[in-house]
This record gives sequence, structure tokens and C-alpha cells, in this order.
Amino acid sequence: MKVFLIALTPLVLALPSPSSDPVAAKLALVASNRDADAMSAGLYNRDALAASIKCDIIGVSDYVNCRRYPRTSPNSKVVKKVPGTQKNINFYCYTNCESVSGNTSWDWTADWGGDDGCYITGHYTDDTCSRGKFLYQSE
Repeated sequence: MKVFLIALTPLVLALPSPSSDPVAAKLALVASNRDADAMSAGLYNRDALAASIKCDIIGVSDYVNCRRYPRTSPNSKVVKKVPGTQKNINFYCYTNCESVSGNTSWDWTADWGGDDGCYITGHYTDDTCSRGKFLYQSE
């Protein structure tokens, strides 16, 4: 019996490495397609090298609404009232939508709003979150 196990050892060592795993390759393709779909929908990656950009709320003394959708209409539910003094909010991407005081950029955070996150108009985020700092910009 020991001879049989020793004889199979070279076969076990010859199994394919995890990097050639077809499931891992499929997941990488799905992630790539998801990112391309997000960009075509108007969502832009802030920085390919960083998970998020930390920005502060500015220009408001009481609070700003973090909304389910990037607009102020009644069907865009307020997820959280963010204090005007809030610092270091993690923003992951932005989209262009309804203008607030001439600013059409809406910054998205996953810090609040459960799985869907929420949007804060760029009018109330500091210059760290300006469109010029994004890796991808809309036309």
C-alpha cells in the first residue's frame, strides 16, 4: 500500500496551479465587464490605485443630505443627514446629474445607505473631490 501512495505523489504535484483556475478567470472577466458597464452608465473610478478618496463636507453649517439617487427630487430618499463638520468621508466614484448651485457632480459613498450607498452633491464636498482629481472624467 505504501508503494501505491508514493507512486501517485508525482501526479499530485503535477496538478494545475490555482492561477490557471477557470473559475478565477471567469470572475476576473465578470469584474472587468462590471467596471466597463459602470463607466458606460456614467460612474467613474476616482483612482485606479486607491480604494477611495477622503473628502470633507464644506459650505454648510448644519447638515447635507446623502441621497439614494444623485438628485434632489422627492423620490430620491434621504439616507443620512451628514453634519456640515463631517471630515474624511470615503468617496469611491462620481456621476453627473442634477445641478446644485451650478455643480452637476454627485459623489458616491458606501459609508452610509447599506448595500446601495448614497450620493452627496459635489457642491458640498471639498476640492479633494473635484472632477479634476478623477482618473476618468465624463465628456
